[in-house]
Amino acid sequence: MSNQLSLQRLGTVFVVLFLVGCVPAKTTAPTTMLIQTPTVMPVTLPSSRLPDFIPTVRAYGGMGYDEFQRSSMTELGLEYVQGLVDFTWGSIERGDDVWKWIATDEQMDKLAQAGLKVIAFIICPKSPGLPWDETITRDDPRFVAEYGEFAYEVVSRYHAHAAWSGLVAVWGGSADVWDHNYPATDPEVVVPLLNAAYDGIKRADPTTIVIGFNFATTAHSIEEWEEYHTRAFALSPKFDWYGAQSHGVLATHLESPGAYTGVVGLLNVRRFLDEHGYADRPLWLNEGGFGCGEDLGGLPEQTHAEQVIETYIVARALNVSLKGWVYFEYFSKTHLFEEGAADMGLLSALDEHDPPQPRLAWRALQTMIKTVRFFDYDFDSRISGEYNQPGPPFIYRFVYRERPTSKLWVVFSPQGVSKQKPINQDVTINIAPATQASLITMLGKKTTITADGSGNVTVTSTSSPTYVKIGE
Repeated sequence: MSNQLSLQRLGTVFVVLFLVGCVPAKTTAPTTMLIQTPTVMPVTLPSSRLPDFIPTVRAYGGMGYDEFQRSSMTELGLEYVQGLVDFTWGSIERGDDVWKWIATDEQMDKLAQAGLKVIAFIICPKSPGLPWDETITRDDPRFVAEYGEFAYEVVSRYHAHAAWSGLVAVWGGSADVWDHNYPATDPEVVVPLLNAAYDGIKRADPTTIVIGFNFATTAHSIEEWEEYHTRAFALSPKFDWYGAQSHGVLATHLESPGAYTGVVGLLNVRRFLDEHGYADRPLWLNEGGFGCGEDLGGLPEQTHAEQVIETYIVARALNVSLKGWVYFEYFSKTHLFEEGAADMGLLSALDEHDPPQPRLAWRALQTMIKTVRFFDYDFDSRISGEYNQPGPPFIYRFVYRERPTSKLWVVFSPQGVSKQKPINQDVTINIAPATQASLITMLGKKTTITADGSGNVTVTSTSSPTYVKIGE
């Protein structure tokens, strides 16, 4: 993961068929449905089956707000968390086979008591060598063996714990690869470490899913990304899911036709993996978020909330077999937690309110998760909308997993490139044979709308996603 402060958690999974090199076609009329049948990739799941798509918020403890975080995440509906448990190698193994589990045990037990589960991060330290002997560097076979043993010990100890999710992210932040100030970051060094951790994890628990790499797609050029991964994939890295970091690129933007940045850039990540022999590996968006606060270079609060929600919507409508999205932070340590950096939190910063107050993004997620129950639906079709365009509005249709007659439409006008403002306009949705639908705004206001004689309802598309549901 990047070395920014952060938070994470939660759960629901879905998998869709990827059409190589393209996105789903736009239809010409709002009443025309383009149906796409999901295809499930072969993945070994833990004994307790994971949900179909996992929206997660990184959640760092400390500052006296651990219990507040856990209770508010529960209120939001989150079940998984990444970041509240410290799995740092040097914190656990203080010397060769000298293990200190007390703090980690306490953190895991607290999560279990709160009804939450951890997505473990077996991070490779940014120091030159072993935590207890820096003369043994990353490219030394002894380092590789020790890293694999560390991964084995963590999973062996916790895979049966009530707070264990069955998911482990492996390796570390993008700075470990793209910032060449760190030693031994070449693929020829990284891949043996990935593989050692994978083997150790599987030896401890074959059902645990290993999310490998977890590198940024935003910190380097297209050419550098491709050159690095071509070399890495030639070495047969081992992972169940491929982890990427999209960071703050707007949900409907693709920076260039071949870019790997942002959520839409996952289309190219998917293509690259397919072309290099990894078509059976789903994606995991391990880090992404949006800065809040114009004075810090972030987004206005309303736009911030809209981008958080649109990312979940767009991510689930891409044909990239995406397993989930980890949002950067729950709340920031301080308003200016890093000089010149935007506040990435879903709740207000700690120096602004005590306790932190919900931002619009938090309320919007509460609506999406608890009121709309968005993650109980599978993507069905994209009726309207083009990436990198300020209009026409995006119209997506989803089908309730347990009752196909129940449907959900999501409507929003996208933020245009170069800060073009979204275009508000009326759109028509055909809900026949239903005659009434529930209309739910991004922040949870719910009304009933009635169709005309042809089964059509009219909805105003704005920058804020609006939900239309039938068959509740």
